[in-house]
Amino acid sequence: MFFDREKELSYLRSLLNSEPNQILFIYGPINSGKTTLLLKFLESLGDEGVGIYVNLRSRPVLKFDFRDLFFSRTRSTDSMEITFGIPVPKKIWETIESPRDAFDYITDFLGKLRKKGRLPIIVFDELQVLKDLRVNGPLIYELFNFFIHLTKELHLAHVIVSTSDGLFLSNVYTNASLYGRAKYFLVDDFDEETALAFLISNGLTEEESKIVVDYFGGKARLFS
Repeated sequence: MFFDREKELSYLRSLLNSEPNQILFIYGPINSGKTTLLLKFLESLGDEGVGIYVNLRSRPVLKFDFRDLFFSRTRSTDSMEITFGIPVPKKIWETIESPRDAFDYITDFLGKLRKKGRLPIIVFDELQVLKDLRVNGPLIYELFNFFIHLTKELHLAHVIVSTSDGLFLSNVYTNASLYGRAKYFLVDDFDEETALAFLISNGLTEEESKIVVDYFGGKARLFS
């Protein structure tokens, strides 16, 4: 449930007025509400942008096909409020044999959207799921080089990466040479006052709300 994140939502919506130039990391504690915020943002785009959302927690990592990282197999590439994965026709899906093939298709797909006056916003949620996967070498660094290509070099799309793994964030920043190529935005737990207001607004008494906050702190996702 979205609650009292207007400041964070306003920050994300400011991307619509800027040229893609950096990767945006959304970080914060587990269950602080990052996913809820990002979906609310993508839902708010309307005709201003095209939201593409990839939740890597829903991907079967043990049976990983790198194509599953990016794509949603479909017969059409008609835009929706949020596209869960980049739409790719089945015939093209079958011709993609390497990450480079995938990157080439995505670049072409995003370029066509920009020519139509649409600004793509791509969200990769919980990207640390891929940190140990390899496709002819560590996939994660090849992926971030591609993100840099899309944002800083081609300015085709805003790329947002969400993670609750601080060590992963630090390692990627260092090893993928992201200095000057990425920026960071914290989505933290609710403070006590906000957490109490949220719980009371959903029918709990003040005493019950204080007990919940004592046990769980400001974990927005747990409350919802």
